[in-house]
Amino acid sequence: MTPEEKNLFNNYPQLTLTLLKQTGDETGEKSGPNWGQRDNREGDEMYIPLPSREQNTGFFPSTGENFTVTTIDNKVFNCVRQQTDGKAITTVGDISLLGRYIREKMDIGQFDPVTKSDLENYGRTDVTFYKKSDKNFVMSFEVPVED
Repeated sequence: MTPEEKNLFNNYPQLTLTLLKQTGDETGEKSGPNWGQRDNREGDEMYIPLPSREQNTGFFPSTGENFTVTTIDNKVFNCVRQQTDGKAITTVGDISLLGRYIREKMDIGQFDPVTKSDLENYGRTDVTFYKKSDKNFVMSFEVPVED
C-alpha cells in the first residue's frame, strides 16, 4: 500500500469489489472486465460489477448519476452506475476508458479476454474504492506492497 493509499484507508470509507464472477472461480466470459468481448463491441469495454448486496447501501450515487473516480496514479474518469439496479460501474460516454486503464496496467491486449490467472499474475483480482465525498472517489488497482 502506498503512503497515499494508507492515508485514504485511514480516513475514508472504502469498498473492495471483485472483478471475478460471484462464484469467484473466473471472470465473466462476456461481462465485467470482458464486457467488450462480444460481437460488434470494442474489446476494451468493461464494467466493474457492483453486487446486489452493495447496490443500495448509499456508498455510490444512485443509478444514472455521474461521479468522479480518480485512480491512485492520478487518472480521472467520469463514471456512472448502469444496467439493472445499477449493477455495473462504467465510464460515461466512451465505455472502454476504464477497461483500457485496467488492461494497460496488466499489459493485456484489447482483444484478449481477461482471466482469473491474468488478474492473479498481476497481483489482484479486485479494485478498492475510497469515498471522499458523495460524488468523488479514489480507486486503487495497485498491487499491494508489503512493508
